[in-house]
Amino acid sequence: MKLFIIVVALFVANFSLYAEFKQQTYRDSSGRVQGTATTNGNHTTYRDSSGRITGSSTTNGNITTYRDSSGRITGTKTVNGSHSTYRDGSGRIVGNSSQIGNQTIYRDGSGRIEQTETHNSHGSTYRDSSGRITGTKR
Repeated sequence: MKLFIIVVALFVANFSLYAEFKQQTYRDSSGRVQGTATTNGNHTTYRDSSGRITGSSTTNGNITTYRDSSGRITGTKTVNGSHSTYRDGSGRIVGNSSQIGNQTIYRDGSGRIEQTETHNSHGSTYRDSSGRITGTKR
């Protein structure tokens, strides 16, 4: 009976890890790969186009903490409903975002629109404040 419980527990743990693993690819406006984000549970690892680790993030509840490749905290994101607040490593507000329907609007610390992200079934398209496509996420 104990062996059965252990096997079931291992299966459930492996299934949970497999179900939470996800990789996204970021491309510039001409389609060249700029990097990837690999998520496993509440931890995400960011890599550049050469595969080098450039940073990571860990999410606990509604707060995501961002770190550079050497592990130093570079900032945080706090989510409150459809609104997020971004802070730098010193805790100063550097921007915010709001989600309305299938679009996320990113603003700088002064409230000016920096970019928009439009979500669809294939991923996301990023546009600058003038409406020009700056990249995609798939």
